[in-house]
Formats: sequence, structure tokens, C-alpha cells
Amino acid sequence: SILLLYKSLKASEASDVAPVMGAVSAIATFLFSYLILDDRLPGNFIISFILLVLGTLLISHFRFSQISVTQLSIAGILFGLSSVFVKMIFAETDFLNGFFWSRMANVVGALVILIWPGNFESIVHNFSTSNKDTKLLIIGNKALAGLALMLILTAIKLGNVSLVNALSGVQFLFIFTLALFFSKRAPDIFRERMHQEDVVVHKFVATFLIALGFFILVI
Repeated sequence: SILLLYKSLKASEASDVAPVMGAVSAIATFLFSYLILDDRLPGNFIISFILLVLGTLLISHFRFSQISVTQLSIAGILFGLSSVFVKMIFAETDFLNGFFWSRMANVVGALVILIWPGNFESIVHNFSTSNKDTKLLIIGNKALAGLALMLILTAIKLGNVSLVNALSGVQFLFIFTLALFFSKRAPDIFRERMHQEDVVVHKFVATFLIALGFFILVI
């Protein structure tokens, strides 16, 4: 899933890829959890699920090549299946044990990349030539990502895996809000896209659907 996601990211914009990945994986998780876990959502949760997935999907502008669509669809399906397997692991063991084994494939996959000398040399070169601020930024990013992953896995262990994946759309609500805020502080990065009328309207509709789905879920 990660490999195909990165291939799609290489060919398309991240702002298009990430929402579609989130929506497809949420739908796949819903279907697989129904078929494998016999897990069903109550009526109001289904409405919330649909709004969250639709809002997440509409964040994207769907600027894809055919190959990117195929890669992204398979990546989302595999990620959904993976999430269901993680839920099954947590049903059989405690959190820390499940967390360790659910991450081991990623560790092994990353280490396999180092087998090719060219990859190893490139990684070492990039690390040694990057400045201190870049290294700190990467470390900080990975630390936050690791904390986020632990919280997501905790939510999967305690709750419904379909809704957990569907709630990934909430992150785009925060991203959109932060982008609007930082468009005044870092205009060179954010202003060009954030102040185009069609982009703002498009994001607003998607954000409204996500917020409505979240509201229905928590009431």
C-alpha cells in the first residue's frame, strides 16, 4: 500500500492523492470489516460515515493519470485490508504486542531498500549533506507521526475500525484551517492556491461535509 501510494505521489499532487487515498481506504475498511469481522455500523454512524468519506473525497481535485488512479485504488484497498488485520491482531493480544508486530513489516520493508548499494549510498549522502534544521525537522515530523500512529492504533483497538479510517478526513479540516491562517504569515507558500475563489469554495463544501459528519458522530 505504501509503495503504491508513493508511486502515485510521484506522479500526482499530494493534495489530490491524500484525500482519495483516505476515502478509498475508508470504504475498503468498511467492506472488509463487514465481510471478515461481521462488523456493522448503527444507522446514525452510517450517515456520519458517508458524510466523512464524501467530504474527504471532495477535498481532491481529481487530477490523475490512469496509472495513478489504478495505483491509488489498489493502495487504498490494501490499506483498508491492513487496518482490518490490525483490528484482528488487537482482538488476540495486548496493545504493545499488537503495535510491535503490526509495524514490523514496515521496518523490514524499509531495511530491504538498503540492500541495493545505490539506495544506501543515496540515503547516507542525503543525510550527511542536509543541514541541522532539516534533520531536526525530519526527526520532529517522524516523532509527531509516530505519536499520531499510536493514537490511531489505540482508536482502532477500542472502537470501530471503519469509523476510525473515515475520521481521517477530519485532518483535512485542520489542514484547511491552518492553511488559511498561515496564508497571511507565509504568503509565498499558501496564498497562491488558498485565495483562488474556486479552491476556497471547493474546500469549504468538503470541509462542511466532514464537520457535519463529525458532529452527527459525536452527538
